[in-house]
Amino acid sequence: MNDTSTFNLTKNRLAEAVKNYVPRVSAKWKKLLSLKEGIMELRRKRASYRSIAEILRNIDVPVSHVTVRQFCRHVSKSTRRGGHARKATGKPLSHEAHSHPQIRNTGSRAAPSRREPGGPRIADPNTI
Repeated sequence: MNDTSTFNLTKNRLAEAVKNYVPRVSAKWKKLLSLKEGIMELRRKRASYRSIAEILRNIDVPVSHVTVRQFCRHVSKSTRRGGHARKATGKPLSHEAHSHPQIRNTGSRAAPSRREPGGPRIADPNTI
């Protein structure tokens, strides 16, 4: 009976320790955590990590752009809720950005056709 009560006491003490646990935060992140909203607002406004680090250094928060990047990624990961991952399209982005619609020949003269770079060269049956 004594073993069961000792085990329950140990289990309760562990549960209390887990409930009260707060992870240690490094000194450089303590300042950044207090400025979290402003930093995240700068990121929403598309400020670069270097720009944010420079702004922070101007207000006497010595930090590198690498630390700002790590902080932003850590904070955004912990605040993200159920976001969906983007799908890969399979096509390189450069082809999508530079693709042109096909030009359809409706007149008697052949119009110059635009094709995607690297695609097959197929004759237009309307111009033959």
